[in-house]
Amino acid sequence: MTARELDAHVEAVRARLAGTLDALEEKANVPKQFKKRADKRAEQLRELRREKPAVFAAVVVGGLALSVGIIALVVKSATKR
Repeated sequence: MTARELDAHVEAVRARLAGTLDALEEKANVPKQFKKRADKRAEQLRELRREKPAVFAAVVVGGLALSVGIIALVVKSATKR
């Protein structure tokens, strides 16, 4: 193997290693992954609101009812003490 071929091989290995490290960093970055998933869910809700407004309204009302129910249970539990 000539020096030029060796240099080319080393550069190729470095490029693959850099790609692997970038992929590992992407997977290990939990806040970034969380934000990507949150952004995806937000886009899905926007799409649902545009395409099926009645279903979107039902999801919102259901979420509010669930939240109010949880808050009521917490308040009731806290006032029993």
